[in-house]
Amino acid sequence: MSTIVHFELAYEDKDRVKNFYKNVFDWQYESDDFFDYDLIYTKENSKNYGINGGLQGENNFNQKIILTIECDQIEKKINDVISNGGIIIVPTQELPGIGKLAYFRDPEGTIMGLMESLK
Repeated sequence: MSTIVHFELAYEDKDRVKNFYKNVFDWQYESDDFFDYDLIYTKENSKNYGINGGLQGENNFNQKIILTIECDQIEKKINDVISNGGIIIVPTQELPGIGKLAYFRDPEGTIMGLMESLK
């Protein structure tokens, strides 16, 4: 079985998108000036569950992919999204036996999901 091991976010305004994801999800960044690329760290170390990714300038793929981000308190995270310039495009919905799901658009226009799994 294959698994997602990396993701990339395209942007128009690097500082705006970096600040959004740092403020909402506490993601950390490491710049690589040679490649004009920023690594994104979504977890504290390689043994934690999750994937890391990167920021790249606008790409020419003309393709969107929606990633879903796990969170403990979806309503709090929705408030964080809104207060940092994001827009909720699908309000929280119950997924029986799974948890709660919502979708948002970040300040750069990228759509992402939020998931609060049942415990």
